[in-house]
This record gives sequence, structure tokens and C-alpha cells, in this order.
Amino acid sequence: MVAVKHLSHVESEKETRKVLLAFLGAGALVAGALCGSRWLQIDRCLDNGGRWNYEVRRCEGTTP
Repeated sequence: MVAVKHLSHVESEKETRKVLLAFLGAGALVAGALCGSRWLQIDRCLDNGGRWNYEVRRCEGTTP
């Protein structure tokens, strides 16, 4: 037999908010990691004396 936890309306809303915030937080972390990764690639390219080609998303003028 499975025990079922009955939540009041307020407790249910709190649980929903927690789940929503967890998903939003995870999404923000993923977006930040993706944008941060691209920024680091561009920064590394420029630091090594190259130029970043935004059209092809590649560093030009340096050897990797």
C-alpha cells in the first residue's frame, strides 16, 4: 500500500514554486554556461593576437 501525502492548498503552491524556481535556476545555469563558453573562446582568441569571425564563429589569424 502506498502512503499518499495530502497537501493543503498553500503547501501545494509552495511545492510548485520550488519546482518552478529549480527549473528556472537550472535553465539560467545552462544559458550562462553556453554564453560564458563562447565569451571565453572569443577572449582567448583575442588574447592570442587573433581576430574573431562572428559569421563563421571561428578564430582567425592564430594557430590553435
